[in-house]
Amino acid sequence: MKPDYDDIKSRLGEPLWYDRHGVPRYDPFEPGMCGVYAEYVALLEIACQACGRRFTVAVDLDSVECVGWQDRTGLSVLPGVDKPGAFCYGDPPRHECIGDTMSSDVCRIVEFWERSQGTRWKWVRRREYAFDYSG
Repeated sequence: MKPDYDDIKSRLGEPLWYDRHGVPRYDPFEPGMCGVYAEYVALLEIACQACGRRFTVAVDLDSVECVGWQDRTGLSVLPGVDKPGAFCYGDPPRHECIGDTMSSDVCRIVEFWERSQGTRWKWVRRREYAFDYSG
């Protein structure tokens, strides 16, 4: 279950998106607003399992998380047509629903970004990893 940020949302309203920790974000999404060591960032649309409410959220992975995912699952970190790979959000942002304690469903990958030595550590959008899982 993510922390409750009603003290912030009550003053500023609904955010544009949430970071990986459920923190509401009010500026337009940019991958550089995520983890400083991130190599991949995905902006997702997720749904609460209980009520179906949708949220826009960001998930980022660094090199250690990528290796850990591959070791545990034997699968590619990157999303595919059928599965979002390692880009799942877990519990949705708090919204006063029993679903606060349930893993969310990934509906679609809105944006996918990568940076590495090959990109000279600049964020590059990878449109080929944007998939819709809601249908």
